[in-house]
Amino acid sequence: MFRDWNKCTCKRHCKQLFPADDILNYRLDIFGLSREQKDLVIMAQVAATQDCSASTKSSKKRQKERQAARTQYFFHGSAICRDMFMFLHSISSCKLNSLKTWLRENGLTPVILKSGGRKQRSNCLTPADVENALTFISNYAEEFAVFLPGRVPGFSRADIRLLPSSSTKSSIHALYQASMEEKGARAIALSTFKNVWKQYVPMIVTAKPMTDLCWTCQQNTTRLFVTTNRTEEEKVERLEAHREHLNKVLVERTKYREETASAKEEISLRGGDLGRHPANSREGSMQYSFDYAQQVHYPANPQQPGPIYFLSTRRCGIFGVNCEGIPKQVNFLIDEGMCLSKGSIAVISYLHYFFNNFGLGEKEASLHCDNCSGQNKNKFVLWYLAWRCIHNLHSDINLNFMISGHTKFAPDFCFGLIKKRYQTSAVSTLQDIANTVQSSSTRGINIPVLVGDEAGRQLVPTYQWQDFLSPYFRPVPDIKSYHHFRFSAQEPGVVYTRKFADTEEKKFVLLKQGAMPPRLLPPSLPPPGLSLERQQYLFEKIRPFCRPDARDITCPAPTQAEEALR
Repeated sequence: MFRDWNKCTCKRHCKQLFPADDILNYRLDIFGLSREQKDLVIMAQVAATQDCSASTKSSKKRQKERQAARTQYFFHGSAICRDMFMFLHSISSCKLNSLKTWLRENGLTPVILKSGGRKQRSNCLTPADVENALTFISNYAEEFAVFLPGRVPGFSRADIRLLPSSSTKSSIHALYQASMEEKGARAIALSTFKNVWKQYVPMIVTAKPMTDLCWTCQQNTTRLFVTTNRTEEEKVERLEAHREHLNKVLVERTKYREETASAKEEISLRGGDLGRHPANSREGSMQYSFDYAQQVHYPANPQQPGPIYFLSTRRCGIFGVNCEGIPKQVNFLIDEGMCLSKGSIAVISYLHYFFNNFGLGEKEASLHCDNCSGQNKNKFVLWYLAWRCIHNLHSDINLNFMISGHTKFAPDFCFGLIKKRYQTSAVSTLQDIANTVQSSSTRGINIPVLVGDEAGRQLVPTYQWQDFLSPYFRPVPDIKSYHHFRFSAQEPGVVYTRKFADTEEKKFVLLKQGAMPPRLLPPSLPPPGLSLERQQYLFEKIRPFCRPDARDITCPAPTQAEEALR
């Protein structure tokens, strides 16, 4: 039996035929009847609309012998579906069938239970109890809940009234009990209170605790929650400010989805031509997105030994570049001995390695990333993309930054696959992590690339891009206010910026007058390696938790590690 009348999806659209108050009042009336009275009401309605004739009544010339009685259901003179009828009378499908069977065999008489039935208890729930609980919940929601424009993340319904995360049903029930005691009325138990809430007002929900949320949304939501003793004009103003922010988010998200769909369509039209091509040699465009994931630790065991919980195991960072047209994601696995930083030098070096070894050779590239200024949204990343266009490594590049707090995109999906697989895998080395990444998807979406090994050998070079590019370029003023940057080989050293996807472009000249950066790569930087103190810690504390064959790889003796780094 469906519990929520809004879920009725029949062709008659029963939920739209009647006001919600009429449905609620009728259910309360039915709820207040005794079992015998309720059964007679239902059987009377079924008997009035049931066709028990011997043959069917169809448009065909020959009629068949009727096998079962045909029943039509009505409410306030309008035809409704069976599910809506069951909801109105608060009965299950089995109960309705049994009443129809009794009506056919015994006529319109009170149902006699074989066991004698259960006596009506004095503490049964009454319509007054339900009405008191609903009144309290509605009044509480009127004061503390907020109706947000647009769909709320985590909830499928659009008419949600959102309570603060701290307002649990248990805490609200405690306030309800205190209110009923002051009123001198009976308070229903917590379990019944929750059932009444779920059945009658499912649109009033408690906000779920979430992470990595938009700070602007949180501020706007807080202002919308605190609307007690505010004028209607102030409430409307706050709601409009939040609506305007969400509209900007919708514009940016729509642009991202459209470019993703376009990239997939182009790959499909090319018949899946996914082979590598030289830089700037293939007509068309491709969309890429990149981001850092939360680092993982190794050795790791799904059956986590108790002592290792309090220790600092070896760390491995993950930087992913996703080709959304295929889709596939290259995941750079960065051991802590290889990690210079998570800044622009590392981001540019990994992007450069990706384009050289995994790029599809497209002429136009569209890049999406988050708004982290230390990693992505800085002058060095812009200078590197301008450098690529100057030397015809790309004809056009669009760099798009997603609005802070609304940055869930393709890399997060691939990182989720990795983390899900990682939780059930025993790893002791970087190669084990690479194998876990490789097996995280049956379709081979995730591709692992080791930046270096545990012994300190560098496999993906890191270049000194900052010192290399600084003499030739100038920064974009107020860079944090822009979300879109466009570079073209037709105008080398020039960038066009937009604050949002639907605003006008502005032109900035990045290249200093008379300057031209060379095509040669900057000098590479050696990996920092592990300090002697860290090596000693891993050898003494972490080594016992590794597989025997992996102990000398992940946690070698400090002297052995020092010799390997020389």
